[in-house]
Amino acid sequence: HITNETAAPVVPYEELTNLKFSFAGKDNQVLVELDELASRINRRNIYVTLRDVEDKNGNAMASPQTACYYVTNSSLRWQNNHTNWQTSYGYEEYIYFDIINNSATTHTYTIENCPRWLDMESYSGNIGPLGTLTIRGTVNKGLNVGTYDEIIYLTDEDGVSEPLYLNLTVTTSEPEWTWSIDSDLLKHSMNIAGQVYLNGEIDIDTRDIVGVFGNDGRCHGFAHVSYSALTGEAGLYLTVYDSEPNGTELFFKLWQYSTGHELMLTVDGSTTLTFRDKAVLGTETPVRLEGGSLYVQTFNLKEGWNWVSFNVASEKLFNLNTLLDGLPWEEGDVLTDMNSDLTLIYKDGHWMSSEQVSTVRLSPRKAYAIKVQWDIQFPVAGSIIKQLDARTIELKQGWNGIGYTPMLNLSVETALSDYYDKAQPGDVIKSHDEFAYFTVTGGVGRWRGSLEYMKPGEGYMLLRKAEGTTVFTYPFYEPGSTFLDEWSYSTVRSAAPARARTTMSVSALVDGFEVEEGDKLIAFADGEVVGATDAVSGKTADHTEPLYLSIEGDAQTPIWFAIERDGEIVAATNEQMTFTANAVIGSPDEPTKISFVQTDSMDGKWYSIGGAQLPKRPTQPGVYIFNGKKVVIK
Repeated sequence: HITNETAAPVVPYEELTNLKFSFAGKDNQVLVELDELASRINRRNIYVTLRDVEDKNGNAMASPQTACYYVTNSSLRWQNNHTNWQTSYGYEEYIYFDIINNSATTHTYTIENCPRWLDMESYSGNIGPLGTLTIRGTVNKGLNVGTYDEIIYLTDEDGVSEPLYLNLTVTTSEPEWTWSIDSDLLKHSMNIAGQVYLNGEIDIDTRDIVGVFGNDGRCHGFAHVSYSALTGEAGLYLTVYDSEPNGTELFFKLWQYSTGHELMLTVDGSTTLTFRDKAVLGTETPVRLEGGSLYVQTFNLKEGWNWVSFNVASEKLFNLNTLLDGLPWEEGDVLTDMNSDLTLIYKDGHWMSSEQVSTVRLSPRKAYAIKVQWDIQFPVAGSIIKQLDARTIELKQGWNGIGYTPMLNLSVETALSDYYDKAQPGDVIKSHDEFAYFTVTGGVGRWRGSLEYMKPGEGYMLLRKAEGTTVFTYPFYEPGSTFLDEWSYSTVRSAAPARARTTMSVSALVDGFEVEEGDKLIAFADGEVVGATDAVSGKTADHTEPLYLSIEGDAQTPIWFAIERDGEIVAATNEQMTFTANAVIGSPDEPTKISFVQTDSMDGKWYSIGGAQLPKRPTQPGVYIFNGKKVVIK
């Protein structure tokens, strides 16, 4: 957690005095050699003082003479020692670093002080004389929105280091309501001149956007915060539109560029303001819009099943009708509690349940599964969850559907740090398409798997092996904190569409087929893709990391696998396992094998290139899979 009071020095400070040296003189010149390690004096100012030197007549110097030299004696250097980079949240981005060997000999390099969110393809190696080398770094897609300042060192075999200053900004796209206003709202307008205050401080970030909304959630106008560096004046000049001349209640929200969060704004202590055609507010005294305590959590629900949790405290969570009404639900939409049999179905314009809907209470401590027919946005406004009891999760033996209360992404180790002493090998934490196991190696426990970060808005299931019940508490960090930590070893995965509510977790190694960079391991069931991940195993210094594959399904179904390369299936298996909801197959220490070895025991069945089983040998020309091999029928 970085504050303005602390910072890391470029080089640890060491006062150097009385350096070891030797010298030789000739005529009116003196050559001074420093007999010190190059790593000790690199990138330092060296002061040399000459005194008591006599001329050929025996006359001493009138006064000492001092000269200052700046030492740069490193053979290895960064091509650019200062790099600014910008990336988008949620995407894996590459940063390229160029290293130059300026000497006539081969040198060994080591990259040190690399941040945990930046994965280098190589941390050490050799560079030939006058050679250059490009190293690719991968920015983890779970890194929070914000600005990160890092210093990375390039060190040779003699310990001589060269710093590189890396500034990375992670941004997120502006919300959809900043794109346009519905044309039917442009009939009437009013104007507001104001100022935005966040936690009592005036907002001067011109990238922040204020929007005004009606009860139906539609945007009635938006504008950027304005600020003049010359005059120091900040303001907001907002035009509000409506189809009716008077009476519409308006709500204000701020999209904050630096965090990617949306905050509710109040006007003179009220959360609403009434629209009046041709009104002009703030001409004498700017309208004061205040925020900082109420945040908007927006769920982007995708077609199919979604695992969600709430990380704001809102009274709406205690009134399901208020929470769910007014959104574009469709017939057949479903909401279920992942800890119980509670299920709500949207039918005839109302939510129906075996229980009274008015008595249903949603909790930030729990996870929920929501099935929607079409993509929709689902906003909830509320305050940050700070109270200790509200961040405390109860667990029983077996599977638990748990919520996630922090406002920013945290690594699994950090988010579940309070559970560390209670976890046992074999415990599993999973989202809808990623998972991680708890393992112990050399007496040290850590979470290993495809799930690296726990994220706001997502629901999780935690498998507890130990008997009895226990509790753990999520840590609290203010929104916008720049958080640095380490994550589990993992492989990048490409998630299948969330057609099913439940998943099973597979830790595996590919056997009998030589995979290449870029290959995908695909899981099929009933001709549908039910899971996918990169086929190349992750590697660390002491072991090969297995593949982590989350497979979705609703019922017990045979699963078979294929290797996809450049969009084509190049190898396939027969049926290898059966889908079982919430099953855990293999582990990081003892992964199962997905065998691509061709034997006489292959099932002898024909499959389409998409994985659908065919009743007999096809007669139509095309590409098919038979006994795990690609067959072309002409």
